[in-house]
Amino acid sequence: METDATDLLIEITGERSVRAIALKAGFDPSTITRQIKAGIKAETLIGIARAYDNLEPVDLLVRFGFLTEAEALAAGAGVALAAATDEQLAQEILDRARRGIATEALTDPLNPADYPEPNVSGGSDDDLPHVGKVDVDALRRSGVALAADERDGIEEEQEQSQELP
Repeated sequence: METDATDLLIEITGERSVRAIALKAGFDPSTITRQIKAGIKAETLIGIARAYDNLEPVDLLVRFGFLTEAEALAAGAGVALAAATDEQLAQEILDRARRGIATEALTDPLNPADYPEPNVSGGSDDDLPHVGKVDVDALRRSGVALAADERDGIEEEQEQSQELP
């Protein structure tokens, strides 16, 4: 591993020696040499990557076996999705559909049985909190149309007795 790690670091950075890599990254050259013999630490690789504009820390972690390609891709996708705007997400979905690469989750029709009846509160109308006693006559005098005026079977007394829970 020692020669492989040394060769890989020199190849990746374009430097001539581990000493040059260490100095550029702000490490004592003996620290890097010791770590190459015993097993280089992830923190050291991240420090080296940060010292070189053309290196990505995650790429070094993959190259040295700290992460798999799949783990690196999954982490990158999650970060990108979290940073994307709603417009960017919507555009990506549209682009996938246009290119014909959208998954069934986007292309299969929805099954109405999977969704409850539309209701803003998620419960019955009776479960909605009331804001206080309703003065139905005052509302009618103000010109506000009441749904109860248009429905059969609802007594004005019931409407007037609604109070805060």
